[in-house]
Amino acid sequence: MTRMRKSGIEWIADIPHDWSLERLQWHLDEINVKNRLLQTTNVLSLTNKLGVVPYEEKGNQGNKAKVDYTEYKIAYKDTIVANSMNILIGSVGLSKYQGCVSPVYYVFKEKRNNDIRFLNYIFQTTQFQRELRKFANGILEIRLRVSSDSILKQRVAIPTLAKQIKIADYLDKKCDEIDTLTTDIEKQIETLVEYKKSVITEAVTKGLDPTVPMKDSGIEWIGWIPEEWEVNRLKHLALVNPPCTVQVSDEDVITYTPMEFIKNGYYINNTALRGSLPDSLTTYQEGDIVIAKVTPCFENGNIAIMDDLTSGFGMGSSELFVIRTAKIHRRYLFYFLQTQSFISAGCATMSGVAGLKRVSPYFIKNCPIPEPSYTDQARIAAYLDEKCAEINETISLKQQQLETLAEYKKSMIYEYVTGKKEVPA
Repeated sequence: MTRMRKSGIEWIADIPHDWSLERLQWHLDEINVKNRLLQTTNVLSLTNKLGVVPYEEKGNQGNKAKVDYTEYKIAYKDTIVANSMNILIGSVGLSKYQGCVSPVYYVFKEKRNNDIRFLNYIFQTTQFQRELRKFANGILEIRLRVSSDSILKQRVAIPTLAKQIKIADYLDKKCDEIDTLTTDIEKQIETLVEYKKSVITEAVTKGLDPTVPMKDSGIEWIGWIPEEWEVNRLKHLALVNPPCTVQVSDEDVITYTPMEFIKNGYYINNTALRGSLPDSLTTYQEGDIVIAKVTPCFENGNIAIMDDLTSGFGMGSSELFVIRTAKIHRRYLFYFLQTQSFISAGCATMSGVAGLKRVSPYFIKNCPIPEPSYTDQARIAAYLDEKCAEINETISLKQQQLETLAEYKKSMIYEYVTGKKEVPA
């Protein structure tokens, strides 16, 4: 068993007796090469989940890429790329590509007799990221920035080059295994999400009895519906953006709901503000259906029934549609508005600048809704409540597995890069 000694650094704790405590600047150099000669147009991006990836693989995360490539800096293959602000939440990684990165990113290259992979694993530890937070500057929590000088002055535990290579090889292998398992679970979740969508679509457009005669709804994106069903426009079944009928005052506690609080059919009630708010905000009340009108929120299914409101009413972003049911079962309509066919039809009506397009209010008000009898609507809603709860429970278990794997991976990396565990022979 390796003999340990105290490091004197809280986040590192004990280290092997033959390891050194040294500043990162003795092992890393910052590279700050501007892309003024347009050496590359391969824009690289960085997320705490994906690491360093070509910008087009990032998806709908973060800011948009600049058009002027000369404003970027060069990032080389096998260099550590770190976001000066988001490094505190893990936006740092080892680049497998040569390209250009945002000016707010740092690029680090290892000095001689160092393994860049081992040094990158130090950056991946939650403990090191928390330590950097002590040296961050900024007014807002989400805009805290750590200087490259502060990063390079941090003391870390360093073994010999041979041990760095051995640890990095082992962590590469184990992390690949964890990442493979993580990807498999993520695919299972995606399959469950798609299955849930299909269950909802089938129920709200075909009903629960597969033997009933069918007819063409006359709406291409809805397709065939049971023969006894009708098709009605939403404005004849519900009120769209109605005024709040609850008596309110400036002294009441009101709920302000940004769009990110109404995801996946659920409302996260964790923001309460007191006093008057701008008139531009949308007002809703207990039981209203709230749905985002902008992309990508509308596409992502940002919709919820506003239940359990503190004062029976609330206020939210002006980029929300409020729907108050009158002649249709609330939860039946709620499920129909989650179908991919409805979302796709709504997206086809969007207008506005790229990245902030809005669904047409005319489409929402005049949207055709398959309408079975109210009794059948209630039966369909009850069926979907039960079925979706089962699927959501399974998804929740899978997400817990992902969280467990992520925590295990972080813990494993920390234990090996601080020498608390030895690589198996």
